[in-house]
Amino acid sequence: MAGRVRSVRTRRKKSTRSINNAERLRRKRDARYRSKYGVSLDHLEALMVKQQHKCAICGKSLTARMNLDHDHATGRIRGLLCPCCNRGLGLFGDSLAVLTKAVQYLKQYGA
Repeated sequence: MAGRVRSVRTRRKKSTRSINNAERLRRKRDARYRSKYGVSLDHLEALMVKQQHKCAICGKSLTARMNLDHDHATGRIRGLLCPCCNRGLGLFGDSLAVLTKAVQYLKQYGA
C-alpha cells in the first residue's frame, strides 16, 4: 500500500510541476517581449487573433515559429510574420524603394 500512495503522490507532483513549468515559461516569454518590444504576451495573442493566425504578408498559417515585425528605427510593432517573410524584409533592409524595384523586376520577367 505504501508503494501505491507514493506513486499517486509522485504523479500528482509531476502534473503540478508541469503546470508550473508551463506558467513559468509563459511568464518568461512575457517578460522577454515586454523588455525587448514593450508589449505583453496578451497583446501578441490579440494580434494573432486579429491576423487570424496568418502571416501579415503571405497569409500562411502561423505556428509557434512566428516573428514580431517592428520598425527598427522607432520600435513600433507592425505585425506578426512567418520566418520567410521576416527574413525577406530584413534582407531588403526594410526599404520600400528596394522592394518596389524588386516588384518591378519580377513584373518585367512575367512573374
